[in-house]
Amino acid sequence: MNIENKQQARKSAQKILSSLDKEQRKLAAATASANLKENVYWREARSLLAYLAFGYELDADPVIQAAIDEGKYVFVPKVSGHLMSFHQVKSLEGPFNKGVFGIREPLENSPEWNALSSPGPALVLVPGLAFDENGRRLGRGGGYYDRFLSKIRREAEAVGEQAPLCIGYAYKELITRKVPTEKFDQIIDGLVSDGFSGLF
Repeated sequence: MNIENKQQARKSAQKILSSLDKEQRKLAAATASANLKENVYWREARSLLAYLAFGYELDADPVIQAAIDEGKYVFVPKVSGHLMSFHQVKSLEGPFNKGVFGIREPLENSPEWNALSSPGPALVLVPGLAFDENGRRLGRGGGYYDRFLSKIRREAEAVGEQAPLCIGYAYKELITRKVPTEKFDQIIDGLVSDGFSGLF
């Protein structure tokens, strides 16, 4: 699928996102969080790799707070150059640094998630501008999550371990029939929204 189609899809998704009002976004975040917590993989997960929402992204803070309350280990992204790593946070109050695009990031010295040494099983919540029900995802174009997911899947395969479960997390309005993809785009394992929850 060519880049033009991705660019058009991103414009369409951004238009949908900007049309959602504050109350819709708040209700969607609460409903998606409840949907996620109904799954067995949530109950089994000891580590949660989540994101700190940017712009109109579906707010993952309710999920992060639930994980902290349940005693799970919570890790959030930190960007360095073209790479992304996940570092532990113990509170939504921070402290945080201001990272790329003004997104909250964990402090430099916070423990980094590692597939071999961090508590497992791990669950990864993946944001995106659009998803389809075959596991395809449209990101913002930076490739951070595609590189990260590719890396952790290769590492798991190299040591004969099961890779962390990677779940798309988004508004129901962003689930479409087919998302344009390219060969380097990573397929996710499942999808949770305020209207859908399931594995592929």
